Amino acid sequence: MTYLMPIDELRRLYEREGLTTTEIGEIFGCPHYIIAYKLRKAGTTMRRRGKRNYTIGVPIEDLVKRYNSGEGLVELSKDAGSSANKVRKELANAGVKIRKPGNMKSIKRWDRDMRKELRRAYNHLGSYELAGRQFGISRQRVHQILKNYRPGRGRKTMRKKVQA
Repeated sequence: MTYLMPIDELRRLYEREGLTTTEIGEIFGCPHYIIAYKLRKAGTTMRRRGKRNYTIGVPIEDLVKRYNSGEGLVELSKDAGSSANKVRKELANAGVKIRKPGNMKSIKRWDRDMRKELRRAYNHLGSYELAGRQFGISRQRVHQILKNYRPGRGRKTMRKKVQA
């Protein structure tokens, strides 16, 4: 199969725009090795293989604040325009303790107001799954939080039966 591509455009995308051969190949609809071959043939000096140094598009202070308030790495990475792993590394470099994946218990305990809001969302939306999406947690976690939540009742106490 023959791929006809303007070499000037390939060089511009590779050298000035900083795209990888894979990204250029996706634009032109051909494999990355064809792009690399054509660039080498045209005398272009190829960059080293490996990851590029991506930057995060959101200030790290904002990410720290949002992560500490309970947002996950995936949500943060979508907003930052970067990978979850890059966001995790940046947070760790900023001195943030990284939670285990999917572990909401490592965040501060759900206080009464947060549970009230979760209960309202569940009552309004009608399902654990929809309420969980709103709070960024799984439906199982919603169930786990709400099954022990009894508004206005305080802690459960056990009464011993008095034997007569």
